[in-house]
Amino acid sequence: MLREFGQVEEIRTLIVGILAAALAVWSASGAAAQTLEEALSLAYVTNPEIAAERAQLDATEEGVVQARARGLPQITAGAGYQKVDNTQSINGEVFNVGAGGRDFKLDTATAQVSGEQQIFAGLRNVNAIRQAKARARAGGAQLTLVEQDVLARAATAYFDVVRDTVVLKATESNVEVLGKQFEEAALRFEIGEVTNTDVAQSEARLAAARARMTGAQAQLAISRAAFAELIGQMPGSLEETPALPEAPAAIDDAMAIARELSPVILQAQMREQASRRGVAIAKGAFSPTVSLTAGYQYAEEPSSFIAEDEQFAYGVRVTAPIFLGGLNLSRVREARALNR
Repeated sequence: MLREFGQVEEIRTLIVGILAAALAVWSASGAAAQTLEEALSLAYVTNPEIAAERAQLDATEEGVVQARARGLPQITAGAGYQKVDNTQSINGEVFNVGAGGRDFKLDTATAQVSGEQQIFAGLRNVNAIRQAKARARAGGAQLTLVEQDVLARAATAYFDVVRDTVVLKATESNVEVLGKQFEEAALRFEIGEVTNTDVAQSEARLAAARARMTGAQAQLAISRAAFAELIGQMPGSLEETPALPEAPAAIDDAMAIARELSPVILQAQMREQASRRGVAIAKGAFSPTVSLTAGYQYAEEPSSFIAEDEQFAYGVRVTAPIFLGGLNLSRVREARALNR
């Protein structure tokens, strides 16, 4: 499963690289109209929502590493140094307490290494790894959902700018035409061909067209701001008729694709699987834990009578819960409730 997830991440990395290269080519082209694909590529690479979800996925993936670490050998080491200079006095008379009348002075250096390897823990480690993998895949599905949402909104913003640009051009043309008609009506009024009412009507139509043009300008400004928020830069010249991908031929085809690839379905499946593993982990707490242990310790001058002390120990440790006040039972009930 983790291999599959790793392949998905490799594909994501490859896509990001391809998109970045495409953006570099588009930036170098300068005057060419920006296509829908280029705008979506820019959003995919630079959008902060996608970047934040990628970071969250990176953090979630570390749970797999941490779960595996619990089943690996645990090795610790330590060292220390202590200097002791001890004298005693009785009735003001100082005397040495060391052997042979020597001062009780010690320079003790110690070093130790210990290791432990679990060999049985009620399958808790195995289930923890599988749970972490399921959570990582659910996190990958969540990233896909965020990507789809951002790209859908970016496409909407792209088409909004295209639409509002066309609308503004149409209103500007209408204002220009009505302006000429008003000028013509005013000239004809001066020579008596039309009445004052005709001129007033022409002027009213021009004023209404100018109001619509102002509204179109405001709407275009709003759409351009939304474009910049989602895609990371203000829109330049946009391709008015971008090519769209082919849709499934029938509803059954669309349903089949959704069942196989839908991140919503995958996320739900992986969350349920992680929850089910949580029940198994909680049940595993009732099992004994068996571990192999080993340790080595060395001390130089640990006491005034011993010059060196070296110890090596190994064995097996078995621990089992006897009574924990119902804690493990409560955790099992909690895990089952979350899995319902």
